[in-house]
Amino acid sequence: MSRHVHALTRWRIRRLFAEGLAPQRYRALLEDLHGCSACAALFARQSELESAICGEPSPFALERVEAAVLDRLSNDPADAQSKRWRGALVAACAVALVMALGRVTPERQHLGRETSLTSVTARGELPPRSANVGIRLLRATPEKISESSKLSIGDVVTFTWTDVDPAARYLAILGVQQDGRVRWYYPGDEGAMSIRLERAQIDEPLGDGIRLSVRHAPGWLRVTALFSPRPIAKAEIEDAVRALGERKGALEGLAPLPMAEGVLEHSIRVDIAAGP
Repeated sequence: MSRHVHALTRWRIRRLFAEGLAPQRYRALLEDLHGCSACAALFARQSELESAICGEPSPFALERVEAAVLDRLSNDPADAQSKRWRGALVAACAVALVMALGRVTPERQHLGRETSLTSVTARGELPPRSANVGIRLLRATPEKISESSKLSIGDVVTFTWTDVDPAARYLAILGVQQDGRVRWYYPGDEGAMSIRLERAQIDEPLGDGIRLSVRHAPGWLRVTALFSPRPIAKAEIEDAVRALGERKGALEGLAPLPMAEGVLEHSIRVDIAAGP
């Protein structure tokens, strides 16, 4: 793999949206973006601007996908043995490229000093058994945007945590919606276990924001924080979510997860609106 150079990648991004890139170079750019969240964020901003001007999905984005798919096929004559096979492969490649386009939009973003944080109003809450632990869900917006305690799918959210219990210094935060699938906040997708809290803190920010539009949908959202005396594997927590999901309405109704003794759970339920 070639070495990533920020200036070169960003020049290619700007050229892509201003003049276009050859299909092969376009595919190479998408691959390059997977390794750099900063360049991926620039690509995402350019895509959002193009969609705002031209509509969603942008016809130019669709043209880029089609050209990249056909270019890949033209370089492999064996894939064109029949029109039926060629058509199926075009569809498969198109799906793969659209998924790749989606992945370059970063889920997380750093929250700068200009960010305004507003507490989100919960529709329900399962408070922890101890007042020594807990989380808050916050809506992050630029200061120039009016504050609102309601969430919409275009929002960025973040968390603060409180833990002054020396027996519970590990934390996992996750979200679950109607589909029952876990959205991992902490640890993220790369981590396998709950994170270590090095010292006691009250209302300590976690430092980055989560874009709801990446892996969420309008509707109810259950946010669960688990404070524990030992690190808990994500797989163990996902098993508990699946077990609770077998009971109709239990996840949305904030029934406690079936976890081991000593795990302190704080869960809240909020609504995500389809628009602002």
